[in-house]
Amino acid sequence: MEHLIILIFTAEWSGSVQMLRGFVERIMEDKPHLVVYWIDIEQHEDLALDLGVTQAPTIILLRNSDMVDHVRGVLPRHKLLQLIKEHA
Repeated sequence: MEHLIILIFTAEWSGSVQMLRGFVERIMEDKPHLVVYWIDIEQHEDLALDLGVTQAPTIILLRNSDMVDHVRGVLPRHKLLQLIKEHA
């Protein structure tokens, strides 16, 4: 079975991360099966560099360990939901 995993790279200094956190929390209320990992780019610098993360927030969608999408910055909630549905 294929699983969609969402990696969200954050940083304490990024104010837009809080907005994104609110969007994701609302989406997860409707889709509790989603697997979401919040990753601080300063604490996990090697992972961020390996995945090409250059800003916070960055959203990476993985399916069975393969990157299927990569979005920099904050998306409106409906766009994020559309992206999730596209790859789910």
